[in-house]
Amino acid sequence: MARVLNTHWHVLSILEAIYVVVMFCYFRTTCNVAVNDQPFSTEWLWHPITTTRGEEASNLVCRFGHVMAFVLAAWIIGREGLRQINVPITQWANLAVMSAALVGSFLNLNVTLYLAPVLVAELAAAWLLHQETSAKYA
Repeated sequence: MARVLNTHWHVLSILEAIYVVVMFCYFRTTCNVAVNDQPFSTEWLWHPITTTRGEEASNLVCRFGHVMAFVLAAWIIGREGLRQINVPITQWANLAVMSAALVGSFLNLNVTLYLAPVLVAELAAAWLLHQETSAKYA
């Protein structure tokens, strides 16, 4: 299974990057899972979560989230270049970036929900690669 993942890692990364950009920037919904009122009044951190549930569909991510979607997508695709040249810090850097994305997503629980499939895929992939590496040196 890990060999399959290694051969198709580029495809997984591209799909994850597209998913992040679409969900953060273009996805519109009437379902709002945010539990707090608007804590930020700045233009960049204003979360459009104050709309009433069930009304017109809208994007529930702030402008900062839109920018960070492209940053995260760039990392997800760019890390492939690091893997190709065997940079040893790639796994730790990936863990740091994904952890920062998770912590940042708590600003808006809608984003946390959108990010969950990517984090699960990343954890599963890391576990499979770890299993293969452990078996190789056992």
